This record gives sequence, C-alpha cells and structure tokens, in this order.
Amino acid sequence: MGIDGLIATKDITSRRISAKRSPHQFCTVKPSRREELEQEGWVLVPTKLKRSIRMMKPKSHFNAFEDRVWALFAKMRFGYLNEDNQFKLEYKPGMTKKIDVFAADAEAVVIVECKSSADRGRQSYQKDINELISMKDGLRRAAQGLLNGKPKVAFIFATNNVVITDGDRKRLSEDSIFHFTETHIEYFEQLTDHLGPAGKYQLFGRLFAGQKIPELPNRVPAIKGKMSSGYTFYSFSIDPELLLKLFYVAFNMALIHGQFVRLFRAPLLDARLANPCSA
Repeated sequence: MGIDGLIATKDITSRRISAKRSPHQFCTVKPSRREELEQEGWVLVPTKLKRSIRMMKPKSHFNAFEDRVWALFAKMRFGYLNEDNQFKLEYKPGMTKKIDVFAADAEAVVIVECKSSADRGRQSYQKDINELISMKDGLRRAAQGLLNGKPKVAFIFATNNVVITDGDRKRLSEDSIFHFTETHIEYFEQLTDHLGPAGKYQLFGRLFAGQKIPELPNRVPAIKGKMSSGYTFYSFSIDPELLLKLFYVAFNMALIHGQFVRLFRAPLLDARLANPCSA
C-alpha cells in the first residue's frame, strides 16, 4: 500500500536512520569545493576517498531534534513514517498543517510536534498548543483517512532544551496531548536500542492506557485445564508479536491502577519476542 508523503519503514535503511539520529549532516563533494564549504561552517572529515572529500556540519538544534525523534520512530518499526519534513495533513477542506513526525501502524497513529531551543530556559508555547488543540479532530480524521480501518491516534508535543510553563503543561494534559521532553526521547531510544521494535509496544502502553484499541485483537482461543496441585491453567497458541502488544498494554494498565503484577517473565519475554527464532 503506497501512501503519498509516507514511506514504509521496510524501505528505510539503517544508514538513513543513523544519519537522521546524528547531530551532524554530511556531504561528499569534489576537493575543489572545500574552501567554499568551509566558509559556510563545514569541516573536513578524514576519509579514504581518493577523488572526493567528506565534510560535516552541525545541524540546527531544531532539525537535529526533529530528525532524532523521526529516527526513534523508524527504529521502533512503525509501518509508515513521513518521508520528509514537508508532510502535511488537511485538517479542514483546503487547510493543511505541516507534521513534524507522523508514525502509523494498523492499530495506531502517532502525530508529533517538535519544539527546540538553543538556550535552555522557560518558554511558553500557548499559541502553538492552542492551534494544535483546535486542529486535533481534523488531524485525527485525516490520519485515519490515510489508512484502512480506524486506528487510534495519539498526539505528542515534544520539546528539547525547554522548560514549559505550568499553564502549558496543564493545557496539554487537559486535552490528552502527551508532553515528551528530551529525557523521554532518550528513555525510549535506550529502550529501543535494547529491545528493538518491541520498544514500540511500551510506547503504546503509555499512550493508549485505559483505551480500547479497535484494531488490536484481544481474544485468543485457549484450552482450560487443571493441574494436579489444583491450579487452573490455560494453554493457547499466539503470534509472538501480538502477545507482545497485549503484554505491554496489560502491564501498563496494572501500573496505572496501582497494582504490581508479574505478567510472564518480562526480561525473558522481551528478549525472546524481539527475536522469536532465538528462543
């Protein structure tokens, strides 16, 4: 299924993800352009190339953060991502909004608005937040219209090197928009580095806790039996990826309701489901 403006993650190379995650941009050019690029802030990178040279330059803080968030969702292996930073959704007839990061699966869509500051400090995004809130319903319909079915849609307001005001934080919370700081992004980066695509379901557990996800099957045929010790057990066969989705949703629900529940053996489950063939 091809969707204008989106790219299937199966077509995204690890090299492209690494380039997005890097705080620098790189280019390979002819040696004759070295002086020109150095005047623009590029520096020479050691390379074994004989007829070309490689140069790098720091990305702007905003582009670096936006690329970093995009790379995180790419590593989580969402089905589709926005192909570039010019992706737009039509939230009203003839009216569009540029989307910084758009990540879509059959079950869920995540829309991320990124904000970054060169100097750390307190800042209000009242205008941007109010604008996003006013467009939410239209953006949700537009996102669902791109995909078959009606996936859940979550909104994230991601900030880097910024302390938002209490008013902004309250407004986001009241309208069910999640606020992620660079610390949250780093947490999910580390989680995904460790678990691979399984980290996506930890994110789902947080974004959709307490909600029904219509596109996520939640019934599994099972055989009920009783052990000699008197315990009742259920035996069932399930696709590893589906089990992982259900596990994280159930686990986060347990935490939200203040319960400490040992569901399966979490570390072993993560390792085996990240690579079922190695179990």
